Amino acid sequence: MNHTQYAGSSRKRGWRRLAGWLILVLVVPVLAWLGWRAVLAWQCVGRLREDVHRLQALAEANPAGPKAVDGLAALSVLRADVDALEDAAGPFLALAPHLGWLPQIGPTVQAAPHLLECSQHLLRAGELAAGALGPALNDPDSGFSLQKMVAALAASRDQWPAVQRELAAGRQARERIDAAQLHPRAQAMLALLDRYLPLLEAGVEGAYWAPALLGAEGARAYLILVQNEDELRATGGFISGAAWVEVRNGKVVEMAFEDSYAVDDLRRPYPPPPPPLRDFMAAEQLLFRDSNWSPDFPTSAEVALTLYAMGKGRQADGVIALDQHAIEALIGGLGTLQVEGYPHPVTGENVLKAAREAWAPTAGITEEWWEHRKDFMAALFQAALRRLEEEPEQVDWMTLAGALWDVLQQRHMMIFVREAGPREWLHARGWDGALRDASGDFLMVLDTNMGFNKVNAVVQQSLEYLVDLSHPEEPRADLRVRHTHPLQGWQGVCRQEARYDMTYEQMTQRCYWNYLRVLAPRGSELIEGRGHPIPAEALLRGKPYDGEVIVSEEDGKQAFGALMLLEPGRTLDTRLVYRLPADIIGSDSAAGRNVYSLTVQKQPGTQAVPLRVMVVLPADAQILDVSPTPAARGRNTLTFEFRLSTDQSLRVVWRGAGR
Repeated sequence: MNHTQYAGSSRKRGWRRLAGWLILVLVVPVLAWLGWRAVLAWQCVGRLREDVHRLQALAEANPAGPKAVDGLAALSVLRADVDALEDAAGPFLALAPHLGWLPQIGPTVQAAPHLLECSQHLLRAGELAAGALGPALNDPDSGFSLQKMVAALAASRDQWPAVQRELAAGRQARERIDAAQLHPRAQAMLALLDRYLPLLEAGVEGAYWAPALLGAEGARAYLILVQNEDELRATGGFISGAAWVEVRNGKVVEMAFEDSYAVDDLRRPYPPPPPPLRDFMAAEQLLFRDSNWSPDFPTSAEVALTLYAMGKGRQADGVIALDQHAIEALIGGLGTLQVEGYPHPVTGENVLKAAREAWAPTAGITEEWWEHRKDFMAALFQAALRRLEEEPEQVDWMTLAGALWDVLQQRHMMIFVREAGPREWLHARGWDGALRDASGDFLMVLDTNMGFNKVNAVVQQSLEYLVDLSHPEEPRADLRVRHTHPLQGWQGVCRQEARYDMTYEQMTQRCYWNYLRVLAPRGSELIEGRGHPIPAEALLRGKPYDGEVIVSEEDGKQAFGALMLLEPGRTLDTRLVYRLPADIIGSDSAAGRNVYSLTVQKQPGTQAVPLRVMVVLPADAQILDVSPTPAARGRNTLTFEFRLSTDQSLRVVWRGAGR
């Protein structure tokens, strides 16, 4: 190597050493700063864990007690710590979207910005809500009351839209997160959020409308229908009793419960009954107890209001219907009650047993028994009201709120009001029990017990629905409804008659006279199907039923009706085949896409009826999208399994033969 080459090589080594020192001088502080930020972020995470544990502990306490104030303070601390975490983790959050490749934790790290954004919006919503409710919650010495809560809601009504906006922003952030890809601990937290976020959203919407509904703008009166699903009717059960409830500024100023048979003023002319009630139950007029014939609850509610006004001379502002399941669930949130006239404490677990014991005609079917057989329900309403107004500290408000949500979602409770604003909100939530105005295909199967008994407590139902779209221009439906009466060893004769047995259990062990209705899209045409013939001696009017399916239109739907008689220990299958309107299949001719959607509406009062749906597509169909995931999949068939605890829906998109 000559001198010139050596000098050049030496200069290169010098520059490399200088560059290395410069990089070291620059990088080490950056790394130190990042390390310091990481330590701060980790400390924030530790504080957040403590904050969450503190809130979880406070959430288990009664919000009517002094810990409510502590809960509001804990919420503010949690939000401050979340803001601190965002500040400390800022540099890492900028890199997070590019770190999905990290083993095990990559997807969770990648979702961190959305997780943080979601929590910030939800905590902000919580702070705004807490500020709005401050007058009702921040004075533990004077105790919690519904009147204070209604006053606070009325005074803060203009603040709730801001809370709604924060919740909406939080939901948008949540929808950007794929929970299935997260770390199990993060998945568990999101599952909890997914359970309670809809309840929070509904609660905030309800907070906006509650003052008007609870009499802050003038007294409101409601008619409460107690429906017995053991004697199933279209909107949930036979109307056993009715309560008139008047509320002013959150306080019930009048409540009167009475037997549904006592409502009518038979000196007045009543409207004619629906033809099936006339033909199969010998009804001569439409009375209050039969007012829920229509499966569209707003329609039935208006009929009930009209008939109640005819009998009692006063008009209510709305109707609330609830069945036995709803009563069980709501009493469970109120705690142990002492009900006048009943010797034992009443809870959600034994309330139905208590009601049936109190109903039983132990001294025989007498006039006195008839007049007092429903006294227990009146006393139960009074005990529940007393607990809410005089002993709110004994109410498990979290359990009560969860129970209210569940019974509304599962349609064991429905609410109709005449005031436009809250009526539209209830309809949007699906809590008014209205028939769904669904595009595409629609199915609702309805039982109406016409046997003057309580056999729906034991009768089982299952549904199978096959939709043949192999020729999309002529879609067909094949529905099979199975009813099973599981009582074994029964020996007797089925005679349709209005009578009482000595125990409630005996009324569940009789034959099942059922008017079965199937609601389908308007324009559906019956192709094949018959009911089950019934001899004259088994029917109240002494006229035989030949099994003819009665075709009609109800509430904008096509209705197919048939009477059936099910003996104990037997199973009956009813099959209907009908042509569906061609326009139930949506199509995009430019994209060559076809869409089939189905909405199945649950009958109120029923419990998780099993439903199997099979969709048969054209032979050349290329399936593009399916929701939900089918239970089974063939070359051109999809099979879905549901439990109708709530309404269900499905959607299939395919490319191929269309209309």
